[in-house]
Amino acid sequence: MITLRILFLVTSLNLLTAGNGADIQLVRTPAELTATLGSLEAGDILQLDSGVWDSLELTLDVSGTPDAPIVLKGAEDGSTIITGRSSIEIGGSHITVSDLRFEGVEPPEGAEAIVSFRDSEKSMAYGSRLSNCIFDSCNPDDPERRYAWVRLYGQENRVDHNLFSNQKHSGVTVQVRMKLADARHRIDHNHFLDREQGDGNGFECIQIGQSQDSEKAGNCLVDSNLFERCDGETEIISSKTDSNTFRSNVFLESSGSLTLRHGDKCLVEENIFIGKGKHRTGGVRVIGSGHTVRNNYFEGLSGLTGGVIVLYSGIPGSPLNGYFAADRATIKNNLIVDCGGIGLYLNGGYGERGRSILPSGVTITGNLIDLGKNGSAQIVGSLPDVEFSDNVLSSGNEAGRSDFQGLEKMRLTIPRDTHGLLQPNNEAGKPVFAWNGDNPRLLKRSEVGPSWHVALPVLGALNADQVGRLIRGDFNEGDGLVEAVINKASLILKEQRSYTVTSNERIPPSGDIRSYYSTGPYWWRNPDTADGLPYVRRDGEFNPERDIVSDRPALHAMVDDVWNLVIAYLATGEEPYALYAQKLLRIWFLDTKTGMLPDLNHAQAIPGVTDGRGTGIIDTLVFVELVDAIKLLELSCTGTLSGQTQIREWFGTFLEWLSYHPNGIAERNAKNNHGTAYDLQQLAIAHFLGKSNLSANILKRVKEKRIPNQITMEGLQPLELQRSRSWSYCTENLEHFARIAAIGRNYGENLFAYKSAEGASLLTAFDFLASHACDPAVSWPHEQVTEWQTEYLYATTSILSGFFQDSRYDRILECIPAPHDALLSKLMK
Repeated sequence: MITLRILFLVTSLNLLTAGNGADIQLVRTPAELTATLGSLEAGDILQLDSGVWDSLELTLDVSGTPDAPIVLKGAEDGSTIITGRSSIEIGGSHITVSDLRFEGVEPPEGAEAIVSFRDSEKSMAYGSRLSNCIFDSCNPDDPERRYAWVRLYGQENRVDHNLFSNQKHSGVTVQVRMKLADARHRIDHNHFLDREQGDGNGFECIQIGQSQDSEKAGNCLVDSNLFERCDGETEIISSKTDSNTFRSNVFLESSGSLTLRHGDKCLVEENIFIGKGKHRTGGVRVIGSGHTVRNNYFEGLSGLTGGVIVLYSGIPGSPLNGYFAADRATIKNNLIVDCGGIGLYLNGGYGERGRSILPSGVTITGNLIDLGKNGSAQIVGSLPDVEFSDNVLSSGNEAGRSDFQGLEKMRLTIPRDTHGLLQPNNEAGKPVFAWNGDNPRLLKRSEVGPSWHVALPVLGALNADQVGRLIRGDFNEGDGLVEAVINKASLILKEQRSYTVTSNERIPPSGDIRSYYSTGPYWWRNPDTADGLPYVRRDGEFNPERDIVSDRPALHAMVDDVWNLVIAYLATGEEPYALYAQKLLRIWFLDTKTGMLPDLNHAQAIPGVTDGRGTGIIDTLVFVELVDAIKLLELSCTGTLSGQTQIREWFGTFLEWLSYHPNGIAERNAKNNHGTAYDLQQLAIAHFLGKSNLSANILKRVKEKRIPNQITMEGLQPLELQRSRSWSYCTENLEHFARIAAIGRNYGENLFAYKSAEGASLLTAFDFLASHACDPAVSWPHEQVTEWQTEYLYATTSILSGFFQDSRYDRILECIPAPHDALLSKLMK
């Protein structure tokens, strides 16, 4: 039986062609879907058209073959969206469901899951697959309602390359129900993201079986998944059957642990746990006999439920839902570094809740434990039957047990290796730990989740779709741009160059070398006085002295290097790029000796006239792209939560100065490009800090004041046209407006569609400039005393080409020389 509980008129089907040559039957309405499902045969591919499919209740109990599965899919760009009270039941064999986006879905009353691998007749799926989908915010109206997002039955089914994000209710995300032993399911390459802390049990990301299944062999494989900020409960993964394998998963900033709760003989290997110091981050809890925990990496964990690795004591005559001692456990070649709490807890829970049987027959070999400054003890507990061999403990933390044979104390240094993981060395600089088998490795963002989507933080001027393409490796904008940036980033790593606000020999008027200092670009020594004071203005003529006595060149070089490193990290997934970018930020902003003070009191000073002025705020306009870079660095595994918090605090203080200091107020009141640049910078930082009300007010100010007061109905910018560098200022000012519009996308604003009562608009301003884009030196009728800058119009045109899919903008880009930062412009499309 195949059911679909929505009826519309039937229209003709369209045939597409899949990459493997098979015909794809494209359906545009639920009625077409109903008419088609009953005739599906092995090898058929049915595609739901782009758009919203609301309240879809679908049951599939047809069967394909291993070589010719039946496929139900959405559009390959993820534009097929399932909403409302929807569910899919798979009750047949060799069926694939893929490329669907489930947004805010709640299953109908009585349904056990959004996607269930059995139908209402209890017919279970075999050899079927759920792949390349997104499940986002699929929470119930009633917070007390419990259901799984995906529930597996049958045998040899697979859940892979999906994104599960923003789950807030009770109910396992992906749950295996063991109606049959030897399930042999595989759950792999999924991204589990932002699971809120719950108020009890049932908030796991993955559960395999239940306590009554603990004597069954699951034989499930959970591998290569990314668990990021999964804080639902103590058990991120709860294994409750025998013989499951957990391999090559990454747990990042997740408050919980991988828990072998029931069952025996499971294997936990080559996983990475990185807590970044977050509260309640844990490692592995071992309950039951014959388990092996080997070749795992643990860093920056606070230690949950007793320690990083915890071997549990058992209850005499324990019921299936109780606790069985971790007998015959093998703990081998695990690396525990910079963790808090207890490294290895030998008798977890002993004396509590009736647990009085200590684990026996335990082997602990080849492990290295180094606790951070918040660590309490490396090894705690005592067992009557345990074998230690070849383990290393760092000296300096003397708490806990170190009196066993097979434990060696050693003074260690712990730098990061070329893959971004910590690698302990002895005092001579030689590695003292080696993996026994395949090394655990960090997953790249391109390896998990749907092929057409990368989960990213909310960005500002950058377009998340473009950044996602860069990460996935299908960014085709510009010949060799990405490779050039990677080469530059590699050179930055090799040279290890850094920048500080304190390297300037000029002492700022404050007397504090951490104060940012610069001088006005068009101000020169006075030829009529002996000391050259007061300086005099020459509009459009740059004084080279500015870059000698100013912190501006160092600031801009730092931001440029950070961006090159971040783009290289995104494109390659290699952590050393991100690590060094974080170091540059730490030196410039956070170091107690070199960190810049969060103000611009002495920006664009004029010797003999003023110690600083609001005009100098434009010096830090590079913060607009920098805050996006900082957001993207949150994807890195090598940063710290404390560092992220500190840099947000710095920008929070800077935003206060920007908003309320007289210099900031003066710049906000500027009527030309300086006022626009102020709005852009204030908006970018407010958005970065999540200040949505302030961001909305800035966007309103831009619409109601900036655009009408700076642009005429003909698209002219009178205040910029009267300058000696009129082309530069007109294109620069419009680029500021364009980046404001790019950030405004996050608030449902389209400033390019706005037209003032007098007819002024950004598009008319662009049209005026675009008519001179290909050769402004020949056609521009206004004064331009310096070189003909192209980078601003290039960026504006790139942004417009993203807002409007119009080949006109691509043609304009073809005649504008690409600037050095062309890649950044293309990422804003």
